[in-house]
Amino acid sequence: MGINYTKLILGRDVEYEDKFKIHVPKIKEIIENGESEFMMKARPFTDSVRKIFSGMPEIVDEMEKQFPSLLLLAFDEEANNEVGELLTGNKILLSDYIIESLAYWVECDPEDFQLLPASKKIVSEKLDWIIDVEEYKKFSDYIKVITLYQENPDLIAPKNVASNDRKLDIWKKVYAGRLQKQQNDNGGEFGDKILILQIATGSFVTADVIENLTYYQFVNMLNGYMEREAHMEELAFYTSSKFDTKDMKLTSWQSKVKLIKNNKN
Repeated sequence: MGINYTKLILGRDVEYEDKFKIHVPKIKEIIENGESEFMMKARPFTDSVRKIFSGMPEIVDEMEKQFPSLLLLAFDEEANNEVGELLTGNKILLSDYIIESLAYWVECDPEDFQLLPASKKIVSEKLDWIIDVEEYKKFSDYIKVITLYQENPDLIAPKNVASNDRKLDIWKKVYAGRLQKQQNDNGGEFGDKILILQIATGSFVTADVIENLTYYQFVNMLNGYMEREAHMEELAFYTSSKFDTKDMKLTSWQSKVKLIKNNKN
């Protein structure tokens, strides 16, 4: 996958295989439409089949084996109905949800996509794009980079979790607890993160500037300032006469600040 991270941090849309560009939303777009909407449009490309069914450990191994890609679930009549509602909380077919999400990221009309049930593909004549399982995974990898998605391994059911009742019961309890913890520790409102960035930069980065940052730029900038703040705290400790720091090694904050990249890319 050939993402140009320099262009991405400069706020450019991402070129996809010399076919079209993937839109990288700005903060003002995300705020106007709702952060949850932004994440929902990413979910068909970030959530694995195993993650989706980890809360149903009795069937997670079988579902992953039968449907190794979320795309394939969209061509199963029962799954198409049930998984769409499971992911969105609304009565929507998974196939429609996927197509609406594709249209969001490439900025076109959902009507530009057609399902080919016999071959289990989605096609767009307008974009000259054929989406099979392999292509779906490739596109999903791009979205994971743009949204800085990292799967939480604590919420992924272990293999063969339903092999015995004790293992199954333990996982159900562990999963419920971890899911509740994640919901409680969701990182705060998006507005809180904006406020943190403004305070960290001494309001040098104004609200107008922040609104026009892309999500990727915003998270990287916030991460960079937090890294610099941690360094300044370490420096204050290092230069304090109260502590013996002769054996302490202090590295520059610049050496620690790097663009956040998906580990697989």
